[in-house]
Amino acid sequence: MNPQPLNRQNNYDHWICPDLGTYWQLAKVRGSDTVVLKSRQGKGQFPFSPVEGFALRHFTGNLAIAQIQRRSHQQFGESVSETLRLRQLQVGIAALTGQPLPN
Repeated sequence: MNPQPLNRQNNYDHWICPDLGTYWQLAKVRGSDTVVLKSRQGKGQFPFSPVEGFALRHFTGNLAIAQIQRRSHQQFGESVSETLRLRQLQVGIAALTGQPLPN
């Protein structure tokens, strides 16, 4: 699968992903490929695949969604799914507002 090019059809491709470090921390689950996004201020913890964890690691406030998708493709040979894009947007909104992620 090829990464989606940055284009005008995907209006959110150019959105900069916020820095998650203020409210969230990424961690690997021991003995597993699972990556968890843990709240720094509460007990919220959300599991992600290795590809999703890689993408979330790049939420530094400097990269656009399409740039993160390209990096994921280069690292894993696959693109970040549309579902993850939506989850990334939710995480971004949650990080900006300090609210927990929606289910």
